[in-house]
Amino acid sequence: MIQPNASRRLAIAVTKWNACQRYIEKLAKRIVQEPYRQQTRMQVYLIRGIPGSGKTTHAKRVLHSDVVIEDDDFFTRNGVYKFIEAKLPEAQAFALKRFSLAIADRNNRDKTISVCNTFSRRWEIAPYIEACKKAGVEFSVIRMDGTFENVHDIPEYKVHNMSRSIENVDGEVVQIPVRL
Repeated sequence: MIQPNASRRLAIAVTKWNACQRYIEKLAKRIVQEPYRQQTRMQVYLIRGIPGSGKTTHAKRVLHSDVVIEDDDFFTRNGVYKFIEAKLPEAQAFALKRFSLAIADRNNRDKTISVCNTFSRRWEIAPYIEACKKAGVEFSVIRMDGTFENVHDIPEYKVHNMSRSIENVDGEVVQIPVRL
């Protein structure tokens, strides 16, 4: 049975998610109409994996990404990370909006943008893939398969459950991270 507060949080999350989808549609239409669409050399990496798999390290140290976007950014204030589970849908909407703005920004047309998130289910990564396709931006999906220290202190049982629920994404490359 779903708790009343859980139902309300889910309804709020769905509303925010739908608003994000509408925003992406509007942004994508504008991008497609502009000459920018054919002139971009932007490369986008959608990097997925369980906590501690090496997503952010790969984006920053191997791919040398100019822009790195994560749900974690939402939970970091003044360099201190504090996860609040009830705010996760808001964090996801925040990351998606930042990504949409990044791929629309003409100043990023020659840059590498990486989005690092768990993306355990296909529907979680789908709006990012859709936004890339509509904007005419090249993208790659990378699934990190490392086992490093979990810097966010997520309980081991949750990490284990996440690893069991990861769905394959068509065309993704499974990457075993390089220790740097």
